Amino acid sequence: MKIHDKSLLSALDGKKPLDVKDVLLRARSLCSKNIFTLVISLLMVFAIIFAFGVVLVSTFNITKLEDIERLQTEAGAMLGFVSTIVLAPLWAGVSMMSINSLRHKPIKASDVFAYFSFLPALGLSAVIVSILTEIGFALLVLPGLYVFMASVFVAPLIVEKKLGPISAIALSVRMVNAYFNQIAVIFLVLILLMIAVALSFGLAYIWVGPFYFNVKAILYQDLFSVVDEQDSSSNAPSQTNENTGVFDA
Repeated sequence: MKIHDKSLLSALDGKKPLDVKDVLLRARSLCSKNIFTLVISLLMVFAIIFAFGVVLVSTFNITKLEDIERLQTEAGAMLGFVSTIVLAPLWAGVSMMSINSLRHKPIKASDVFAYFSFLPALGLSAVIVSILTEIGFALLVLPGLYVFMASVFVAPLIVEKKLGPISAIALSVRMVNAYFNQIAVIFLVLILLMIAVALSFGLAYIWVGPFYFNVKAILYQDLFSVVDEQDSSSNAPSQTNENTGVFDA
């Protein structure tokens, strides 16, 4: 993959400033602007996940915990595979909503469904990352956490840069490695917040969820410099942004 964007090359060399406190404070500020819309979109995603759960229960006739063991079948694995693919554009939609909000572009909850045209690439990348993450967690957890963190930019790279799954994963890993210490600290904060979500029986996710996606949006904007924040041009999925630089995968 050849990169001809000088700003991006500078970022990949670790030359762009990245202040952890600044990122977290800006994400908190962005929450005051878009939290309601993001919460609605996340509720829509979780409603779809719940629907998958209903299908799972009805398909495998699950009535007790022991029945979950029966999910270790080819049919169960296939259902998980399909759900990972179908949900990928939805998570990409939430990510792009945060990015567009950061750029002062109007967003609405239905934007979560705007990126199904990227289903093949997003779905394949989600499956690859999911498999690598599971392998990583099987290897004493930390490798799994690294894969999760290192793949943080994959979805917007596919949507905006029009990269293929492998190229997007590779570029995301390169960028995270260039700023590993700062991003690791940020993700440690996010992990602590997720612990708070668990302790609050999920209620804290009303704020933590949007905050997480806003943190990702700020990191993506600062490191990849995709578009000037004042640019008011449309970001429809079918359009190619002229300011994204050149990527030859």
